[in-house]
Amino acid sequence: MIVFHTVVGCVSILSGLIVILLNKGTYLHRMIGYVYVISIYVLCFASFAIQDTTPFFRGFGLFHAMALVSIVTVTAGFIPAFYRRRFKNWYEWHFSSMLWSYVGLIMALNSHFFRDVFLFFGEEVGLGKIAGLILSIIILWALPPALGTILINRRAPIYKQRFERGVIKAAD
Repeated sequence: MIVFHTVVGCVSILSGLIVILLNKGTYLHRMIGYVYVISIYVLCFASFAIQDTTPFFRGFGLFHAMALVSIVTVTAGFIPAFYRRRFKNWYEWHFSSMLWSYVGLIMALNSHFFRDVFLFFGEEVGLGKIAGLILSIIILWALPPALGTILINRRAPIYKQRFERGVIKAAD
């Protein structure tokens, strides 16, 4: 299950990055966006079959809680886009929620693959486990949301203007 989870995670990371880089509102954007949404759902639901090493309750741990947050953010981005005629400002909801779901995905990637590097680094340099843990929290958990906030807030007005001018199409 861990190998499956990792492969689906790689699909999520790659498809999410491609969607971010593509022109918005195009057929390709929507199709790869569907791959991203489906892979996030599969990734999150597959995570519940994996016992967490830091459980809160009977194997349910921090990563499972974050999977629930990911399900909520990707759903909050998908529903307004899918039912865009029913949602005022659907594009803003879609843009913001999808990008925040990707930030969360990057944080999960960091936690799974790089946390041990910082813990090891902290011990090897002589800083100790606590310093390694603090360093990992700052770099792996605080830095992505900080950068995400800056980049999302910087790009949101640009995409909003493009959408309002019709450069980005509300494809039907």
